Amino acid sequence: MDINLRAPFFLTRHALPALRASRGNVVMVSSVSGLMGHADGATVYCTSKGGLNNMTRAMALELAGEVRVNAVAPGPVDTDMHRIPARQSGDEDGYFKGINAWVPMGRIGTVGEVARGILWLACDDASLATGVILSLDGGAAAGH
Repeated sequence: MDINLRAPFFLTRHALPALRASRGNVVMVSSVSGLMGHADGATVYCTSKGGLNNMTRAMALELAGEVRVNAVAPGPVDTDMHRIPARQSGDEDGYFKGINAWVPMGRIGTVGEVARGILWLACDDASLATGVILSLDGGAAAGH
């Protein structure tokens, strides 16, 4: 809760004067786990990311016209968050085959794909977007 919810809240609140002065925007990093639950002992994680999504929406309404506030909600992404447990499982290939089978598009995401979503939400091309939770999950939240 401290990392996934409290830190973004207080960081954004602290940055508000500069964000307002620069007509800046905020892009939170949520998760597909904030859009759906998981039965694998991830209750606190799902709760923190779900709270972050609602905080994004509430801040977007509160700051509308001054600061845009959006979030990306990645699904499984090829990072240490998956690499480490994959190695620890003793069957790294099987671990990733299981994830890929769970994702409707059939593959895990890349850091670059998430970064491009963040960049889009932060750029002027997304000037009408606020309160958006952009799912970058290969269809996971739509299909489960």
